[in-house]
Amino acid sequence: EIRSSHAEEAAAVCNEIKRAVMGGIGLTPATVTAVEERTISKTTSGKIQRRRNRERLHDGTQKMVLDVIGMSNFFSIRDGDLTSQSKRLSLRKSCIQDLDIKHMDFNEIVKDVTGSQVKTEDKWKDVGLSSMMELELWQSLARRYNTVIPPNCFEMFPSVLDLKTYLEASIGQPLPTNLPTLKRTQTVRNEKPLSQPTIAFIQAIGALAVLFIFALPIIPAFEIGRVLVNDNRTHVLFFIDFSPYIWVWYPLVIPFWSLTLTIEIILAKWIVIGRYREGRIHQTSIYFLRWWFVDRLMHLWEIFVGRFVVGTPLMTVFCYLMGANVHRSSRIDSFIREFDLVTMGAHAKVTQSIRCRMFGAWQDDALGPSMRFRKIQIGANATVDGTLCPGAKVGSSCHVHNLAVLLEGAQ
Repeated sequence: EIRSSHAEEAAAVCNEIKRAVMGGIGLTPATVTAVEERTISKTTSGKIQRRRNRERLHDGTQKMVLDVIGMSNFFSIRDGDLTSQSKRLSLRKSCIQDLDIKHMDFNEIVKDVTGSQVKTEDKWKDVGLSSMMELELWQSLARRYNTVIPPNCFEMFPSVLDLKTYLEASIGQPLPTNLPTLKRTQTVRNEKPLSQPTIAFIQAIGALAVLFIFALPIIPAFEIGRVLVNDNRTHVLFFIDFSPYIWVWYPLVIPFWSLTLTIEIILAKWIVIGRYREGRIHQTSIYFLRWWFVDRLMHLWEIFVGRFVVGTPLMTVFCYLMGANVHRSSRIDSFIREFDLVTMGAHAKVTQSIRCRMFGAWQDDALGPSMRFRKIQIGANATVDGTLCPGAKVGSSCHVHNLAVLLEGAQ
């Protein structure tokens, strides 16, 4: 409880309580709350009603002055009846000074966790961090610098100065961007926009063509099966046209179907699209429908074939045949579209899907929404576990962490 005459000291009191708890049991309380004077529920004998106070705190009926959350990086001030507007403003100013000046600094965060002043030249192993303190400090620094810090950072950076230098030098700096103006691709500059019925008709024809290409590999697979039947190499009975056929040595026929479908999609890409190029197109153009057709073929291939080869050298070979500039030592653990716009250096690794296109805002005109294509470049020895937007460039030996996003044109 905080008296009205000492409301400005609420932040300091809450932080002192937090430090005392940490020093006593080694853990930092999630929240320390200062409430108004004489608002804590008690029994007639003067004992604190813990359940009742907890319920009031959770349902919002408790009159609170200040919440200090976690490492004091967050706070809130309640508009209770106790403090006047001027006192609340004074309290807020005091809190901001206490949080922004002290606890937003690297050294003060370390002191807040360890309970003592730590010199920058000290080694982490000499500071005496327990496993719980390491976890608390790691989480607090990650929140402070708004970034993903390696869990083994205290081993990677053995001294306080090493970790501080790393965070202050590389965290929170805006990434440079390079977004050159895109022109309409050469193939669609002189095209007239298609009407919606025409687009729907072409897409219907395209859907039938996709199904035909998907089913066509069954024929050579069946023929291979008949050859194997004549050689008496299998044992499974299969009936078709009421005639008994002994169907196929599955470990050979299914890969043969997959190989045939893969060859069809490679040929379809080069015939329909050719090479993907940087530029801007509209949804009402023929080029968009050509992109859509190949994109639907790729979707089927990823479901029925790609899932079995992703992460293997076969995936790298496929992307190379589709036009991607990928080094033979690179590892692709996900799927790529718009292959000609992707570059991967030696020993680069990708675990998230790469899409080199992005739709633009809707335009209420005959051209409709636009779609732009930009290159994505990944340097040698780089690892991409996050999301890359079109135009992104990852340098050599860089690591894009999981859940991280490089915006369009970021480098």
